[in-house]
Amino acid sequence: MSETKVSVIIPVYNAGEYLATTLDSVCKQTLREIEIICVDDGSTDNSTEIINEYILKDNRISLIRQANLFAGAARNNGLSRAKGDYIIFWDSDDFFAEKTLEIMYNKMTEDEADICLCNAFKYYSEFDKSLCSDEFVNYAILPETTPFNRKDIPDKIFNMGANVPWNKMFRTAFIRENGLEFQPVRQANDTYFVLMAIFLAEKITYVKNRLVHYRCDSEGSITSGKVSIPPGAFEAYFYLKTELEKQESYTEENKKSFINRAARGMLRILHLPAVEQDYMAVREFLINEGFEKLGLLCEKDVYDAQWVYNDIQSVYSRTPTEHMIYKFGEARKSKDKIKSTSIKRKQQLDKKTKQLEKAEADNAELKQRVASLQAQLNENKEKLKQAKTELKKERAEKTDFEKKYRTVNASFMALRKKWYVRLFVKLENILKSIKKSK
Repeated sequence: MSETKVSVIIPVYNAGEYLATTLDSVCKQTLREIEIICVDDGSTDNSTEIINEYILKDNRISLIRQANLFAGAARNNGLSRAKGDYIIFWDSDDFFAEKTLEIMYNKMTEDEADICLCNAFKYYSEFDKSLCSDEFVNYAILPETTPFNRKDIPDKIFNMGANVPWNKMFRTAFIRENGLEFQPVRQANDTYFVLMAIFLAEKITYVKNRLVHYRCDSEGSITSGKVSIPPGAFEAYFYLKTELEKQESYTEENKKSFINRAARGMLRILHLPAVEQDYMAVREFLINEGFEKLGLLCEKDVYDAQWVYNDIQSVYSRTPTEHMIYKFGEARKSKDKIKSTSIKRKQQLDKKTKQLEKAEADNAELKQRVASLQAQLNENKEKLKQAKTELKKERAEKTDFEKKYRTVNASFMALRKKWYVRLFVKLENILKSIKKSK
């Protein structure tokens, strides 16, 4: 094993606003045997200056500089230099719990795993708040026993959560043995790497801790960019599909899992653009070739969620405007459902609050009764203590009296014995006198 337990690779592009926060959280990790490889992707701000300042403070940090080749190339560059037994790819605008590496490293070594997943928060800079989210890891479908692999959940293997690298630790040898690299593209460069790694891994494990604070409202980060045709996400999923079909172990159940993952990915990029022109371009591409090339024109029972099938059908059967109205209606229904659920939960919470208040009142009353009983107990203990003291005193007095009685009685008996002897001698003398007189 290497002296370096974990290599932390951080691609950096114009991240000066948040980079210090990120590096602080990495340098403070409780697992100390790490190396921190920052790969600058042609930043034009002060990112490299910040990194150089940290290098002077922490010799575990190194800097690699490259032209603007995007995050995938930056991660590959860092991967080629990594010396750690395990490797993790973190983003330059996120921050991490101090025990993140320690917890994940220990779980990896415990299960001798190829990959370890952790949960995350969504962090909103504007409000300085980290909120819980269930989109990063779908624990509901994960086996309770670890480690596991594609054979344990063949029809869910690609649906375990978000296909991002920053909430996953990888065994370095596993990555290199399988020749896995990030795609050197602007968008979705991590899709193939993460999902193929999950498919190939013989041992996958996870922790339930939320360890990453994912900054979801940063601008100008390494993942930003305009919509391209074909979309980067499509190219990533199509390449993944092509490579998976070369694998002898790729089953029909695995294919079903891929379809559900890719369908969600394509619908996301369709509904993501804020500009109408981008939306129309993505829509036309998906209708003309995208959905078909990915094998997403399937029967309803292939999809694990009704809305996915309905959305794809809507794209084909409705005009662009009608589809957006349909999605708006679905979103409104979802919002109303969430509102209704929220009201019910509030009612349940109010009910539980009242129950809690009553329980607290009962608890306070019980505490008072316990305090009263404790006071009585303490009083009785004091009385018992006094009674014991008095009894001890009485016993001592009785013992002293008995001792004196025995002493007096002994004296009396000795005196009586002496008196009897004298009386007997006197009577004997009298009898002798009487005899003489006769």
